[in-house]
Amino acid sequence: MNRRRITSRVRIQLLGLLMLMGMGALGLKLWWIQVAHGQEWTSQLRGSSQATVRIPSVRGEIKDRNGLTLVQNRASYEVDFYLPEWSKAIANALVSLP
Repeated sequence: MNRRRITSRVRIQLLGLLMLMGMGALGLKLWWIQVAHGQEWTSQLRGSSQATVRIPSVRGEIKDRNGLTLVQNRASYEVDFYLPEWSKAIANALVSLP
């Protein structure tokens, strides 16, 4: 009974050690990508561009068994904003107030 308890404790400790080593390897890889090669990724980002393309999605109406329309197609809009840029614009607007 005592030997079984020792072997289970060793297994748990070994599993914990393997998990810590895995997290350490992941942390090291993230550091390598973000810190050591950060300038490379920044230069690639500056050379990229973004384009918005509208793709119509016609799905049709959804009706119940009696033929009543439950869902119809309608136009909807999506708004995206970049928070740091937005907060700078608000700060500049507040400074310029009398």
